[in-house]
Amino acid sequence: MPDPSSDDLPPPAAQDSFTRAFARFALPYFLGRGGLRARLLGFGLVLLVVAQVALMVRLNIWNADLFDALERRSTERFLRQMGVFALLVLGMMVANALHLQLKRDLQLDWRAWLTRRLAERWLSQGRHYALSQMASEHASNPDGRIAEDVRITTESAVDLASTLLNAALLVVSFLSILWVLSGILEVSVPWLDATLAVPGHMVALALLYSTGGSAVAFLLGRSLVRATDARQGREADFRYALTRARENAEALAMARAEPEERARLTALFGLIGQVWAEQTRTLRGLLLFSVGYGQLAPVLPLLVTTPRYLAGTLTLGGLVQMAQAFQQVTAALSWPVDNAQRLAEWRASAERVLALRAAIAALDAPGGASLHGAPLREGGVVLDGLVLQNPDGTAVTQLLHERFAHAEGVHLTGDPHATTLLCKAIAGHWHWGKGSVHLSEGVTPAIRIAASWLPKVALQDLLAGPGTADPAAMTAALRDVGLDRLAGKLTATEAWDSILPEGDRQRLMFASLLVRGPQVVVLDHALQALPPEAQTSLLGALRRWLPKAIIVLAGPLPPNVPGFERVLDLDKASVSGPARAVQMPRRGATVDWLQRGFGYRR
Repeated sequence: MPDPSSDDLPPPAAQDSFTRAFARFALPYFLGRGGLRARLLGFGLVLLVVAQVALMVRLNIWNADLFDALERRSTERFLRQMGVFALLVLGMMVANALHLQLKRDLQLDWRAWLTRRLAERWLSQGRHYALSQMASEHASNPDGRIAEDVRITTESAVDLASTLLNAALLVVSFLSILWVLSGILEVSVPWLDATLAVPGHMVALALLYSTGGSAVAFLLGRSLVRATDARQGREADFRYALTRARENAEALAMARAEPEERARLTALFGLIGQVWAEQTRTLRGLLLFSVGYGQLAPVLPLLVTTPRYLAGTLTLGGLVQMAQAFQQVTAALSWPVDNAQRLAEWRASAERVLALRAAIAALDAPGGASLHGAPLREGGVVLDGLVLQNPDGTAVTQLLHERFAHAEGVHLTGDPHATTLLCKAIAGHWHWGKGSVHLSEGVTPAIRIAASWLPKVALQDLLAGPGTADPAAMTAALRDVGLDRLAGKLTATEAWDSILPEGDRQRLMFASLLVRGPQVVVLDHALQALPPEAQTSLLGALRRWLPKAIIVLAGPLPPNVPGFERVLDLDKASVSGPARAVQMPRRGATVDWLQRGFGYRR
């Protein structure tokens, strides 16, 4: 079965750096098929950032003109500048409003694109189940990664890219203004008995001030990324535990296990408190520095340039314009400091999303999507040198060389864990082992298990699938499995797994097999909620409706059931092999350099 969106999300390469892996994962949204809207939104956002910076430059010039008019006490110039100011404010209002609209449209559209494709990969070909069996932090909490980490990844990426472009344009624009306004500063050097001409001294001061501030902030925020990553992981664990408690509410109540569950939840929340405290300590140090750093930025250029104003070599407008240009340059150059926490959150979330993608890709590797091999021409089911393993690499079965023919019933006996894994491997839902399972081309086995979860859909869709209703066949199937009372509810939509007892849910699953008519049926302890006579009746109905199907049954076989003369006894194996590893992209590139400034370590 081809994977939807396989062309849109290329698998990561183990040698990729974080930046390259993220680009491979995210950029198809902009460059792939159907990316015209994304490109238009991105181009519009860039134009609006340019417009915002141009308006800021013009506002800086306006400040010089205004204060020069005030210094000259010119009413005409003052009123003219008020008109210019009104136009500038109107332009900023429009530009900022449009920027916000396009930015949020891009964020939501990108998030929807990534969420849809990641969810398609996760909820396809049993990968969601396979990931739940992987003992790897990279595969944990996929629901939280898709719901929360994709949101943070896309929203923060757009925000950071937008503000970074804004900062770069501000630096280029206002450094040139600072250079022109700085003029030539003449510095007397007594021991040389000479005067040195220093051009652009305010540019040098702005660069030194910003560089020094960034260096101090990096030192103070060394553990911010690690603490942020740890906090997001603990938060996801806590949300997952709460979800499991809600899903297993009945079992918790019946076992009176609420105190133990509360203690577990309290312990998980306590871990959040620990990483919260570490994050708070780092943010406190950054805040103490940033407050002083921010308050000094507007005052420093005034202290430096006031002597020139008092000496009459600089107008009041020039003084104000230079001070504001200095603030814009230092603010833009302080982008890494101002966005340290946001960078940390974005990197941590992006790594969690990429880790999930890498875990899925590990299942998609050759021999990883399932143990199914090349299709058979002659039909049936073939186990070719099959050894099933746990995710940690330990073998569960002996070496299996078997062929199941059409119309054959196979009873799996022996170790219950081994029989269950073989059922899942035949159905294509088990990913760990050696050898292969071969089926006829186009055959998709139907597996039924004891945990009879049923979706909340119309009964006819549950029995036959959407758009394939045959009321006569469905009514006959319900009658043969002992659910005649449901024949009049084919179009009803109910929470079937809530209103039906477990035995009736298992009968309903058998009715769906009768209607759908698969060529291979796998029953993994799917009858345990029913008495032996009911099991015998259902298996008989299954063989009458599907006379040519291969039926593989794991679990106790009721007496006097014909057609299951073939018995395959599975013993535990003693050999072991390597476990499947999730290969994460290697570290490196610009973002890694930024994070090393914060002491980020894996």
